[in-house]
Amino acid sequence: MTPFRSRARRLAFYLFPSLFCLAVNWYALRSWFGHDDLAWLGLWQDVQSWSDLWYVLFHPFAQGTVRVFSERMFFLAMRPIFNLHGLPYHAVMFLTQFANLMLLGAIALRLTRSRVAGLLAPVFWSVNAGLAFTLAWVSGYNQILCAFCMLAAFYFLLRYIETNDRKFLLAQWIVFLLGFGVLEIIVVYPALAALYALCFARRYFRRTLALFIPSLLFTAVHTLYIPKTANPIYRLYFDSDLPKTLAHYVIWCFSPTALGGFLDERWKPAALIGGAIVALLVFGFAAWQLWRRQWLALFFIGWFSCVIAPVLPLRNHISAYYLVLPAIGLSMLGAWAFATAWHNGTAFRTVACFAAVFYLAVSIAEARTETHWYMAESRRLQDVVKAVDATHKLHPQSILLLAGVDQGLFDSGFQDRPFRLVGTTKVFLAPGSEAGLRARKDLGGLAPFTISLGDAARALDSGKAEVLEISGRRIQQVTGRYAIVLGAEYRAHFPGRVDVGDPQFAGHLGSGWYRIENGFRWMSKRATVQIAGPKGPGWGVVVSGYAPAVVVKSGPLMLQVTAGGVDLGSAALRRPDRRFNLPFPLPESLVDRYAMEVTLEVSRTLRLPDDGRDLGMAVTTIEVKKLAAAGDRQNEIPSRKSP
Repeated sequence: MTPFRSRARRLAFYLFPSLFCLAVNWYALRSWFGHDDLAWLGLWQDVQSWSDLWYVLFHPFAQGTVRVFSERMFFLAMRPIFNLHGLPYHAVMFLTQFANLMLLGAIALRLTRSRVAGLLAPVFWSVNAGLAFTLAWVSGYNQILCAFCMLAAFYFLLRYIETNDRKFLLAQWIVFLLGFGVLEIIVVYPALAALYALCFARRYFRRTLALFIPSLLFTAVHTLYIPKTANPIYRLYFDSDLPKTLAHYVIWCFSPTALGGFLDERWKPAALIGGAIVALLVFGFAAWQLWRRQWLALFFIGWFSCVIAPVLPLRNHISAYYLVLPAIGLSMLGAWAFATAWHNGTAFRTVACFAAVFYLAVSIAEARTETHWYMAESRRLQDVVKAVDATHKLHPQSILLLAGVDQGLFDSGFQDRPFRLVGTTKVFLAPGSEAGLRARKDLGGLAPFTISLGDAARALDSGKAEVLEISGRRIQQVTGRYAIVLGAEYRAHFPGRVDVGDPQFAGHLGSGWYRIENGFRWMSKRATVQIAGPKGPGWGVVVSGYAPAVVVKSGPLMLQVTAGGVDLGSAALRRPDRRFNLPFPLPESLVDRYAMEVTLEVSRTLRLPDDGRDLGMAVTTIEVKKLAAAGDRQNEIPSRKSP
């Protein structure tokens, strides 16, 4: 073979898995941000001083994690350069993953002495169920970068054992220690190094024991000093469910269990059965090799077992991205099984081909559909953020109401405060639309995105709100149309007549009211009620009630009335034991108000024997209506409006 052909073959050996990974996960490269990405992107805005930078880099966040390199520095370095353009972030992830695939190919080639296994190990890993989502989700970079640290450290260990050159030992330590700032799972690397040395290079075994020291120190510090989250999702359970969780992850490695949800439920049983058969073939091969005292099978299974073990107690948080690192071991085992079968006759070769084709076919189908789904959802969120940004720039003082937000769009990142990234936090769900949405309580629930019907209506009425309607990826500005609809709904919500002695109107009463007594309520010195505004000129507020003799025996009781912050005047109650209807004309400035607060205030209160209440006046109804030309009065007459 000529040197050129040799170099070309070597180049193809290392480049093909990367190109294959790119083709399978192409939609992941084109995705935007979602979920935790939006929170990490906001770190840049939190840094205003050196002390802020220290806090942002080293303070425990999320579930008590301090991932300095893979989350903090990654997003802090990228945000000022690329802002909210998702492609550069994903490009860094893919380039790191390409390095991982090359390292895995080199490692598998050295361990198995087979170019077929060296080529297939990264190919099998590229379509693993956990990798697709991880590449689409920028926050998953911690898994990708940790894989690099783990693979690079192990590669340097192999090179050190091959050459006895201490520079490779130093390189292993450097990459390993950097891994503690990437992902906590790096603590298991010493177990992998020790297992390999024990199986194949026992004279180096004692050198691997020193690697346990930083892992033990890190584990102790993380356990004793890092605050633990109260979220039950991340609670650890050391019970009989551990084997069941392990079995779930094992079958997930060989069969995409979410295939039915992404394609068709009819595919799911076939995928599970086929995946179980592939798993049995691979583990059967491993058992055969162990029977032959080929300890490489033990190392590959040990890689999976050591790395998956720390997440097995998280039975409430079984996630595909936890498979990214453990699946490396099973990918090498599967590739070695295929290469061995390929050289052992037609029957074994045929079975190996069918198993490999099945695994690749169903895994590629899931990876592409899953990443396409994630791309679509993240781009929907991107469209909303862009629309909010554009609207906010045109109306910087207005609040923004979003209509048509569905559960998928909300779940894609609303609770990670995406809108502060474009300079506003005054973004709310249109009143009533939050009723069908579910939110995580540990992230604040729906409260930060809800606004009352009244607040929204008043903001629209005063021109201080804008409305965006979302339908798929179509976003329209519908402020005028929505204001009419919301106004009608708001008016319907507030009655023009409030019977204070009827329990069904209790929700419209503010402060200052006592319990119902014989169809009326006593008020204290001051009481309020929410009621509909006037529909035109000539309307007024009519207060009806009863003036017991005990109230007016010491002289007239003065009643002062305000509505919508406007003083309507006062009236004097003089006649004992008489019912009254007191009309108070409303100014035209209050016309077409959706609702207003009416305040009643009396000049004095009294206390009856054996009654600790401060009693002002007995009220039956408050009504907003059109007044008769001569006034709508009975028994008592209001005085002239106060100045």
